[in-house]
Amino acid sequence: MWQGDQLLMTKYIFVFLASIFFLGCSKSAIELREFNKTTWEQDKNGCGGTRKTIIETIVEQKSKLMGAEQKQITNLLGKADKYELYKRNQYFLVYSIDPGSSCADYNKNKTANLTIRFNALGRVNEVVYYP
Repeated sequence: MWQGDQLLMTKYIFVFLASIFFLGCSKSAIELREFNKTTWEQDKNGCGGTRKTIIETIVEQKSKLMGAEQKQITNLLGKADKYELYKRNQYFLVYSIDPGSSCADYNKNKTANLTIRFNALGRVNEVVYYP
């Protein structure tokens, strides 16, 4: 009987320690000063032109994005307008600032983008605004 109780206690301890480990590994949400997530997300593909008024807030605080995971970025900025795969398991999330190709007032000569590059480990290693 004693061995059964000891085995059960060992299982409980393992589950408890595993839970603490996984909770400790989760990253906290990124917060940017004066950033309005709702306004940003509502301007899908930059069609409304409101992302132009918000982009400087992101650029000024891009150091807060460095090292972040993709989930943290998509929680902050929403789903990217475009995904681009790159060599060696790297990829980019691209957010249109000027109206994108799916917008009525699209101008192929004016295509500002916020591009966030992720390394092979899925962490941000570059944030670039192409005006």
